[in-house]
Amino acid sequence: TARKGLFWGAAEPPIEVGECPGDDLNKIGYRTHKGVLDFRTADPATGRPIGELITVRMGGCHSCPIRCHILIDLPSMETKYGLPRYSSNTCSGWQGGQMYPKNSGDPWIDTETKVLGSILADDYGVWNNYSQMGSDFAYAYENGLIKEALSEEEYESIPWDLLDAGDPRFQFEFFRRIAYKEGDMGKALGEGSAYLQEAWKFPEEWRLHKKHWKMGHPYHHSTENAGQVGALINLVYNRDPNCHTHSNFYGCGLPIEIKKEISAEIFGSPDAVDVLHEWTPMNEAKAIFGKLTYAYLELHNSMTLCNYTLPAWTSPSKENNYRGDPDMDAKLYSAVTGDTKTREELEEIGVKHLTLLRALTMRQMGTLDMRNEHDMIPDWVFDYPDWADKEPFTPGHDKMDREDMELAKDMFYEQLGWDKASGAPTRQTLEKLGMQDVADGLAKQSLLPG
Repeated sequence: TARKGLFWGAAEPPIEVGECPGDDLNKIGYRTHKGVLDFRTADPATGRPIGELITVRMGGCHSCPIRCHILIDLPSMETKYGLPRYSSNTCSGWQGGQMYPKNSGDPWIDTETKVLGSILADDYGVWNNYSQMGSDFAYAYENGLIKEALSEEEYESIPWDLLDAGDPRFQFEFFRRIAYKEGDMGKALGEGSAYLQEAWKFPEEWRLHKKHWKMGHPYHHSTENAGQVGALINLVYNRDPNCHTHSNFYGCGLPIEIKKEISAEIFGSPDAVDVLHEWTPMNEAKAIFGKLTYAYLELHNSMTLCNYTLPAWTSPSKENNYRGDPDMDAKLYSAVTGDTKTREELEEIGVKHLTLLRALTMRQMGTLDMRNEHDMIPDWVFDYPDWADKEPFTPGHDKMDREDMELAKDMFYEQLGWDKASGAPTRQTLEKLGMQDVADGLAKQSLLPG
């Protein structure tokens, strides 16, 4: 996002980020300007993006040169709401406004709404379920489900006029009620989307339109980012996967021809990747892509490495032929711990972690049939209304084919050493990964296939 003429406008003095070549380590920290992505609306007085005007600088994890957190200064937070004027966030954290049916009409008020929601959510300890909470609430309000679910007394006690006007102050009421479980609304929202949908009687058609994935959690970088691989990444976890391995590779900015070359080197075939929104049928290389995507997310979570920036499969360096260093994770682990691992050995550890999670989920659910009872793919993947006249594997959309996605499960399970019929790890796989005790425990509960 960095470019000439773009500033950290709230710095003293303002700092122009300019052009930031990937090989200039002294400027790499300027390269990401997330402010203009989070707050894109133009200031009516200057025509500049509001995000540019309120950005003090970019921040991030200690020692990481890729700065993905925006640090802002919005004085009205202090003067109008009695809260700190400075705040920081990343990704979907500017959650204020997600529950509003419409904006206020004033871009600065709408900016306050975003920032106020983030501050209150942090102070009250409320998670937005990757924006699912706001989407649920807005739908329920606009379609009268809240009014039907609450008593007349509780409904009348809520300042709906502030919500209808796009007034940021509605959020004081919203987040306090959730944090303290005030009334049926606070309790329902605080229990999470799965319980909320049941308590407020969400109709089946909502799931088709709103792209909810399963079990109360939303999709996260699914078919829109990586076709079948994106769908597979949304299956195994018990919340949204919060995974960026696959989406980073697709979104790295390299031409498809180069991505396919790198795909062949890492996944064994150029056919693991497609042109975005021009998906092709499932193949083994896509299953390998899915397996490695999971493996590296597990490794990054356990080694506290960044899944926004690693694995380093690609590079902006023309001199390196745009190749990164696929062995970087293994090199870092080996250097820090003294426990030398090759890339392949480390990847197997990632698969081991994922397989252990699978076993724990099976034990908690008390079922062997993970394929049908857990790894569900929502109907909108195949029947989203906007794609009604589209056929799978034609350009310009993300509609998948049901039989092809079942084949994707087959190939994915096979790559992991899991039983195709049930999606459960086999004893052979568990023992190969050094988890005989886990296999024995599952066997006692009749949770081993075969």
